[in-house]
Amino acid sequence: MRYRMLLPVAAAAVAVAAALAGLGPLTPAAESARAGELSLGPRFELTHAGTSHEMHLSGVAVAAARDGSALLAWAAEEGPVNQLYVARLGAGESKPVRVNPDGLSIEALHHPPRLVVAPAGEVYLSWSSAKPKPEGTLFASDLRLSRSLDGGQSFSGHLRVNEDRPISHSFDGLAVTGEGTVLVSWLDSREGGANAGTYMARVVEGGTKVQSVTKVGDDTCVCCRLDAAVGPGETVALIWRKVFPGTFATWC
Repeated sequence: MRYRMLLPVAAAAVAVAAALAGLGPLTPAAESARAGELSLGPRFELTHAGTSHEMHLSGVAVAAARDGSALLAWAAEEGPVNQLYVARLGAGESKPVRVNPDGLSIEALHHPPRLVVAPAGEVYLSWSSAKPKPEGTLFASDLRLSRSLDGGQSFSGHLRVNEDRPISHSFDGLAVTGEGTVLVSWLDSREGGANAGTYMARVVEGGTKVQSVTKVGDDTCVCCRLDAAVGPGETVALIWRKVFPGTFATWC
């Protein structure tokens, strides 16, 4: 059985979209897209082979590489373990590359990997690896940061971002500043209770060293995703879902 991942690219006034389509300068169609219309460019397709209808895949992360190609990352169930893959579509298209080394598998498919390309071209991937669960514990994982210096052809490091605790570290956000500092955020239940906390790590030296870990928020929904983005200068934006008294929840 073949599972297809489709990436239709729009020739809109979005630099990433134009680059992925390989359009170069904006065409008249792209100029009209600036006025609110959308014109689709080439459509890329990637297949992931499976052995039966029981095959399961995670959600897919996508990022634009510096050469205009698209990088995709996803996890797939293969027998008793889940494996992590990255592939390139468009310019310099490549076959899927397995990221996780032997002995480290994806903890679960319901929280997909995160993928980002740094200004200097490094490719970073955050993902949760399986961890032994103490008796009575439902989930346990380590949050990993993998790095590629060759455009996604190979990955190394697999740095554990969190401290060594037998709890879940997942639903992460990933961003890179203009200076190359990697920011990894995640949900963490180290303090116990019904809700989690939101934490963020600064990873320096090319994604190889955790410089600091900061608690950003508390009473975070344990199953709601969070995200991170960087802006001009030292601006960093984080979003998570906070649970208030009376079980009222909103995004912060």
